[in-house]
Parts: sequence; structure tokens; C-alpha cells
Amino acid sequence: MDKTNGFNQSKIFPVIIIGLSVILAGLVFLRFYQQKNSKGQTAIVTRPVPVESAAVKKGPIQQKRTFTGTLEANAQIIVAPKVSGRVEKFHVNLADRVTKGQIVAVLDDDEYIQAVVQAKADLAVADANLKQAEALLIISKRELARTKKLRDRKIGSEADYDSARADYQVKKTQLEITRAQMIRAESALETTRIRLSYTQRV
Repeated sequence: MDKTNGFNQSKIFPVIIIGLSVILAGLVFLRFYQQKNSKGQTAIVTRPVPVESAAVKKGPIQQKRTFTGTLEANAQIIVAPKVSGRVEKFHVNLADRVTKGQIVAVLDDDEYIQAVVQAKADLAVADANLKQAEALLIISKRELARTKKLRDRKIGSEADYDSARADYQVKKTQLEITRAQMIRAESALETTRIRLSYTQRV
């Protein structure tokens, strides 16, 4: 019995030694592998990265934002000119503040300027006609007075007196008509001037 146990122990001991040697070798290899991997990872992480440097500057910081929207005025006023025409110029822009009496737009006034020139010409003609009618009335009045004297002295005929009196009435009527034409020409000129002023819309 003692020999058998001694024989078994002598066989098991080398197996245990070999097993321990294999385990020890495995542990050494595993440790070496872990150290190698850890060194590779460290090298990757700690690799230097090139950067660009610049001098430090002091300045304001701005934050800009862009929005879209629609402007709505508190009050809206419709500007309607009293005369028609093409808008030639605007004196204000969208969202500008305006004051009472300020000119905001100008219409094309060529037509109205020509109308003023024509009205002035018509007024000048009416004025000349008025002066002519006044002169003819004075002459007719003198002729009427002369024929009346001749009639009173029994030198002139009654027909001459009646003709002179009728001519005087005609000249007087023509003078009244010419005065009316003069007033109408003045009114037309004033109207065209007012219309011309409307081309500058307040």
C-alpha cells in the first residue's frame, strides 16, 4: 500500500508542475497582450494635433437674428388727388412719418401747365376785346351826343339820331359781353392754377 501511494504521488507531482507552468505562461502572455494593447491605445489618444493660433483681440460681440414679418400701421389714410395723372415722383418712402402740409407725391403736370398757358392767352385776348369794346362804346357815345345836338338844332335827321342811339346800345351790349368773357377767362386761369397745384399732392 505504501509503495502504491508513493508511486501515484510521484506521477501526479510532475502533472501539477506542468499545469502550473502552463497557467503561469498563460497569465504572462495575457498580461503582455494587455500591456501591448494599452500602449497602442495610449499612443492613439495622446497623439499631438496641429492647431492654428491667433493673437487675442478685444472687441464687441454682436448677435444678429433675421426675422420675416408684415408691417401694419396704426392708422391708414387714403390719398386721392382731385385731378387724374401719372405719379411722377414720390417724396416719402414706405413707413416714413409725414406731417400736415407735407408734399408726399407729385403728378405729371405738363398738361396742366399747358392749360395755364392757354388760359393766360385767352385772358389776354379777352382783355384786348374789353379795351376795344370800351373804346368803341366811347366813340358811339360821342356820335350819339353829336347827332342829338344836330337833331335838336333841326340840322340832323331823326333817323341819324336813332341809328346812333342803336349803335350805342349795341356797343354797350358788346362791352358787357366782353366783360363777362373777361371774368370767365380769369376764372378759367384760376381753375387751371388750382388744378396745377393739385399735382403736388399733400
